[in-house]
Amino acid sequence: MNYLYQSLLTAFELIGNLDSEVLNAVWTSIYTSTTAILFAALVGTPFGIWLGLSSFRGRRIMVTLLNTLMALPTVVVGLVLFGLLSRQGPLGGMGLLFTPYAMILGQFVLATPIIANLVLAAVSGADQRILPTLMTLGATPFQTALQLVQEIRFGVMAAVIAGFGRVIAEVGVAMMLGGNIRGVTRTMTTAIAWRPAKGNLLSDWLSGLFSCWSPERELRAQPPTTAITAMATIYTLDNIRIRLNSKFSLQVPQLEIKKGIITSITGANGAGKSTLLRILALLLKPHRGNLFFSGRKLSDHNDLQRLRRLVTLVDQSPYLLQGSIYRNLAFGLKVRQIARSEQADRIHQALTDVGLTLPARRSVRNLSGGEKQRVALARALVLQPEVLLLDEPTANIDHASQPRFEELLQQLAAKGMTILLSTHVPEQARRLGDESIFVEDGQVRSGAFDSGEHDPGYYMWPDPVQPC
Repeated sequence: MNYLYQSLLTAFELIGNLDSEVLNAVWTSIYTSTTAILFAALVGTPFGIWLGLSSFRGRRIMVTLLNTLMALPTVVVGLVLFGLLSRQGPLGGMGLLFTPYAMILGQFVLATPIIANLVLAAVSGADQRILPTLMTLGATPFQTALQLVQEIRFGVMAAVIAGFGRVIAEVGVAMMLGGNIRGVTRTMTTAIAWRPAKGNLLSDWLSGLFSCWSPERELRAQPPTTAITAMATIYTLDNIRIRLNSKFSLQVPQLEIKKGIITSITGANGAGKSTLLRILALLLKPHRGNLFFSGRKLSDHNDLQRLRRLVTLVDQSPYLLQGSIYRNLAFGLKVRQIARSEQADRIHQALTDVGLTLPARRSVRNLSGGEKQRVALARALVLQPEVLLLDEPTANIDHASQPRFEELLQQLAAKGMTILLSTHVPEQARRLGDESIFVEDGQVRSGAFDSGEHDPGYYMWPDPVQPC
């Protein structure tokens, strides 16, 4: 017991006197580990996001390999890199062996698979509505990736912390590649490993607490210069077919959607209404056929990115970005590089239009379903899109507020906005729709409202049963 007591006193004395050897070991540990983890985060985070969002042959093998690399022994990494960096190795001429740079390289190799794998897990567990939401708000691929990191930031932080915990406490790589040279490559862990050989294990016990601690133990698109006459066609779908799984496919032999009117989309649950809206929002690429927007065939990736900023989709269960109401509405304006002063004016007007009286700085976390629906609609209106796509927009809005909502849509259409909305309510489809689209078992029909087959009520409600 006395031995432990004396060891603690010696340890406190070394730290209290700011012993140069202890301070140097602490600094070397922090410097090498922090540098390694920064590089590992810069490589592992994008790679984990890419792997989480990609679908290609061999992906499972790559994920399995990544899982295996997480448990890679430090001695194996040290031996391989030692062979590469030694004088007889292919990289021996660089003179990196027994320097802090070699230690950083080894720790980078250890931490990168950990960060990539945990980021992959965070992306896989994220809400599947994030990407479509960001795309329909007009974000570029780079802006989408940045916002995705923001949405899964806690998972990314956990990945980086876990990687740091791995490298700050490892001994094998630091010892084999750094050589434990006093004042140069000696770290807290190598000093601790070196002390027992001199019989001074406990005298460095408190210093070792430092190493044992680890948290792990494009500008807005311009409108066409040519004038478009009223009732011009904005969408043309020619022999479109998309298959989502072995049981469902959507087929559109021929469909034209006119500009500046409200078109209602009706049909039973699972008929394909939402799939059609996602095609029109340029989020789903048909497997066959041609899609035209304002007379232009959509085939170029750059065109899709530009045209997505003219079309906005509001889902039935919209995804709201983490943070405040204001932040949700401002995101699409920021990616379009709209001035801050104009952003504030647009946001205020959009919130007024949808009848949302909540403070703009309020968090979206505790909003009701109807309030979230209003925020999502305001987020779309603030962008002033040419085409507004609405999937069951009044599903979560109380009955008393629906007349105001319908009046807003009619006002927007009167100003020239093209609106397509799916609904299960025949009366609403008749009130709002200038034309109708009916979807049944993946088949699409269109026409004007009448008492015949294009009336949504004709499809949605069976004939009454006659009494016997």
